Amino acid sequence: MDNQAFLTINNAALICDIADTCFLASALSLLSNKQPLLLVSDNKLPISNITPSRQINFSNVGLETVPLNLGSIRQHLYCELQKTGESAQLVVDMSWGLSSVSAFANFDLWGMLCDQLSDETGQAIVSIYNRDILIEDQLLAAMRGHREFISPAGVHENPFWLPPNLLQRTSLMQQIDFQLGRIMPDYDYQSAAGEGDQNAASGANPEWIRPPRRVRPLRGADVRWKIRCFGQLRIYIANGQLINWQIPGSAPKKTRALFAYLLQRGEKGASAERIAEFLWPQEDNEDTKRSRLHHCIAMLRKTLGHKDYLQRTGDYYQLIPPPGSWIDVANFEQLCRQSKVMTSEGHNDNALNVLRAAERLYTGDLFEDLLPEYVESEMEDWCLPQRQWFREMAMKVHRDLAELLRLNGQFKEAMVSCRKALEMDAACEMAHVEAMKILHVQSRFDAVERQYRQYLAALSKLGVHEASPKIRQLFAAMTPEA
Repeated sequence: MDNQAFLTINNAALICDIADTCFLASALSLLSNKQPLLLVSDNKLPISNITPSRQINFSNVGLETVPLNLGSIRQHLYCELQKTGESAQLVVDMSWGLSSVSAFANFDLWGMLCDQLSDETGQAIVSIYNRDILIEDQLLAAMRGHREFISPAGVHENPFWLPPNLLQRTSLMQQIDFQLGRIMPDYDYQSAAGEGDQNAASGANPEWIRPPRRVRPLRGADVRWKIRCFGQLRIYIANGQLINWQIPGSAPKKTRALFAYLLQRGEKGASAERIAEFLWPQEDNEDTKRSRLHHCIAMLRKTLGHKDYLQRTGDYYQLIPPPGSWIDVANFEQLCRQSKVMTSEGHNDNALNVLRAAERLYTGDLFEDLLPEYVESEMEDWCLPQRQWFREMAMKVHRDLAELLRLNGQFKEAMVSCRKALEMDAACEMAHVEAMKILHVQSRFDAVERQYRQYLAALSKLGVHEASPKIRQLFAAMTPEA
């Protein structure tokens, strides 16, 4: 084993497949065997020296509280460490990150909490990231938020972690230069920083589906948004505080529509002409439209709290969310893909957890509260195709949940999932098919027939008078011979 094995463990990440018990045990063996381990988890992890008295549930330390309060969680963990009466090392199962929307939105701040707790207690903290269930953004949070990584090969310094003094009052370029200097000893990062404007933007790429990737982890003082696009459009800015759209002199519904439109446009932005046509399609006077646009832009900047969040380059406007801002649609898309991979690999229990997390994220149609005149724009289909795609994905989430629950023998819960899909679309064939399978496996043949008749009735309301060959054949196969 190289000298890295003898680095001190302060705030470490262990990224692994939990099912690989040898890897997990070997990595955790790097912790001191003279101090007990304290595990925070709702799951039974394959860690040999953890006794029931040394395991704490997520809810006991506030990890299932909504909204998540990181200060309170840190205090709970500190108290639990003090209760042991002896120096204990903390091991945290990071699957709590799938427990709620608030958990997703605050996941990036976990590394900051661990830094603070490690400094306060002087104890080792290891966060276990199960790569079999966590999504890409959550694994990237591990890459950014911990001082060390551990594996059976030893303890490895994280080149992306920054000390606290470089997280305060320094530019992103200075932080990059510091990291280059640590990687390349002959790189003179202090002189290379230059005398340029340290407050100038160094490039921002908010994107629509995927939030920007960061070099450094987030800190508690960082401004960032938590954007909920499913259901009503909501933007949380600090401590669960919602952005107030009711700014005197503004037209809140139009301002919200402009925010949603520019958010969807992402780094492409939109021209003043395109925006004006989007917001006032019936207005023929170009001067009037341009005057209204300038006022609407000013009101949106005032609503967001800073002019830099809505930037103008030439005749183009671009929404620039603060670095690290979280968007629900990105995590939903990742969870859907993750569940498909897990199911194909036969990891049904993990797929169930991921699908339930996706179900919690989808709280309604995309931008559900925007007025139809903005959503059904004649100028461009900027919203409806995305709304329909996410809606179909949500129905597949319900159907896939029902299928896995049926395979587990949880028929009542499986039928509830089918009903949720059918509430979204009464003629959803895949949900009717799964409902028929659930009823058939229980030998409820009369109920199978009723389900099939409900499907035909839903089709009839749409002007379709014959079911597809697939479901007709399935119904015939499920019907007992006379």
